[in-house]
Amino acid sequence: MKVFISYSHEDENVARDLSRMLLDLSIEHFLDLKDISWGDSITKTIRRGLESCTHIIIVISPASLKSSWVPFETGLALGKRTKILPFLTHKSLDVPGYLSDLHYATDLEQAQEYFEKERATSQMLPTKPPDLRHYDAWVEELSNQPSFTVQEFLDRVTDVHFVPDGMYVKGLVDRIPATRRMDTLKALFRGNNWRQADKFELVIDELMRRVTDFEVDYLLLVISEDLLKVDNTGDVTLVVKVLPDGLWPGIGEMARLRVERMLLDELDTAWYVSGAQKTNSPASTWIGRIAKHYTRKELLRAAIIKKLSADDFDHHNFVALYFLQQGVLPEIFEKEHQVRECVSAICDCVEAGNEFVKDCLVEYLMTNAPFEWAEEFAQNLADLTDPDHPEIYTPSGTPLLGKFVPRPNPVSEIPF
Repeated sequence: MKVFISYSHEDENVARDLSRMLLDLSIEHFLDLKDISWGDSITKTIRRGLESCTHIIIVISPASLKSSWVPFETGLALGKRTKILPFLTHKSLDVPGYLSDLHYATDLEQAQEYFEKERATSQMLPTKPPDLRHYDAWVEELSNQPSFTVQEFLDRVTDVHFVPDGMYVKGLVDRIPATRRMDTLKALFRGNNWRQADKFELVIDELMRRVTDFEVDYLLLVISEDLLKVDNTGDVTLVVKVLPDGLWPGIGEMARLRVERMLLDELDTAWYVSGAQKTNSPASTWIGRIAKHYTRKELLRAAIIKKLSADDFDHHNFVALYFLQQGVLPEIFEKEHQVRECVSAICDCVEAGNEFVKDCLVEYLMTNAPFEWAEEFAQNLADLTDPDHPEIYTPSGTPLLGKFVPRPNPVSEIPF
């Protein structure tokens, strides 16, 4: 368990009190005051902090209701299904709509009682073995609950009446003895299939909230060894689909390099037909999860530019839908000259008349495009912009588009 504290700096005293409470309970936590150093990128450090946390305390106060950072951090947490814990500084405050369905705490005693119970029910294993390679034998020696079997648990997960609800999943996972968690996690990763993947993902997410950092390291070691043996790209993407966000960098380097090469090969032939809403590739499954963590990002950048430079609009469409709209391009094209290259390639697709790419770009610019990306797009698309009747305005108020003319895909053959 690791806790992220989200707050407005006007509530620093409240945040410090929560931090002290967590320290007293020996619960690891992220607080910007102690975890963001001089010169660090605030946005990137916050993203990394949230990716490693299982819970987030959101301090709701008059100041935080006006803050831009607190909704930003909350949005990131909602995206990765982190356990959200609203903490009101004043009982009379109205909880924001996106949190209104959640029970909240209003004092430290309530928060402390919650985390004491969480810590107790997490059933941490008493000690760690001297070597990860001896983990299985050590757990077998500790286990004293033979009534539990992993197969019976998997049968409950694959049951046709499985309820994809947090309360139901939590109840299932509560039945797993602490000493059988790793066996269960390994079985879930190894027995996964596309028909059951959504169920397995929910259960793995809940299980990962219960394990220690050491157990996470052991699981990543097991997955790394498995990935060195897998030859089917579909099986690889299944593992990535259910692997919790932020854990990919913990996979062994050899396994990562091997898998990332396999996924790049898959990406090379991937397409998306907008009219039929159809893709030929499972690559869409892994892009949002691990593209930003790619070990050899220069290879991924080259593959993306290659697809955007193809004659076939369907190759452009794949990048627009799964890279552009998912907001991962800024974490792949990080330097100024890389941003210019990527923006130029996307704009070439728009100028060629690809309406789907244009629509994806407009949606991206209206939601989560970084300022510098939006301005770069405006400069590149000046010839397609009607300043008096633009289609949209960038965040700085620059008009964009208005003269776009759609054209058919020059490669008219349907690929299926």
